[in-house]
Amino acid sequence: MLASKKIHQAKETLKYHLNSGYWRGHHVHSPFVYHMVRHVITIRKTNRILKQNARQYRQELLADNREIDVVDYGTGANRNARRKISSIARNAAIEQKYGLMLARLIEDLKPKTIVELGTSLGISTFYMASAATNDTKIISIEGSPACAEIAKKKLLDSCDKNIDIRVGNFDTLLPDVITETGTPDFVYVDGNHTYEATMRYFNMLAETRPENMCIVFDDIHWSAGMSKAWDEICASEQVMTSIDLLHMGIVFFRTGCQKEFYRVRW
Repeated sequence: MLASKKIHQAKETLKYHLNSGYWRGHHVHSPFVYHMVRHVITIRKTNRILKQNARQYRQELLADNREIDVVDYGTGANRNARRKISSIARNAAIEQKYGLMLARLIEDLKPKTIVELGTSLGISTFYMASAATNDTKIISIEGSPACAEIAKKKLLDSCDKNIDIRVGNFDTLLPDVITETGTPDFVYVDGNHTYEATMRYFNMLAETRPENMCIVFDDIHWSAGMSKAWDEICASEQVMTSIDLLHMGIVFFRTGCQKEFYRVRW
């Protein structure tokens, strides 16, 4: 199983590098996508203070060698294990490159409601919250109580934004969050990386009939099932713009636009 997954990832990486382009927005005809690629995704300038604070947040977790009980829904296996906080921060947390890109997306789109599936230790939450406006509501769902507790404390100490961390299964809590918020403006999906679960979450969100929602999916080519889910999401009639960044995928529900798909090298 592990060998076949690595082979799939290698194939997807090769396909991405052979077929990706549009670096810094070159040859992009859509003004919206040009702006996203040129000024949000591939730009290297990021708020210096945000970058420093995020690095400190991560470094403090990397230095924490306490062990906690982790409930892992990330692969759909629902496994329990004891892991060091430092190990989770090193191996499971969002990379700085992608965290900063998430922050730039939030800064540009200015969503009023952000929903995150998969808080983990709160590093990705911190990036998004730091770039959000003071009146943005952020709801982050985490399946592991111990991880959620660490994230709550760290975010309370490090960020003064309106962050609501909820503990439980995504399938149970996401419908309640959608009912509560209506249609979230921005959703980051980083948990339960299976075809079935990813499609369930997408369909739940798509049923809200969004007009300008942005969804970011993590690990879109992590497995054959995730690649299949990504392809079906991009082909959905409601998704007008989709951007493949190899490890992440971004989709926009934008009314009145021509359907577009881009593989962006950055």
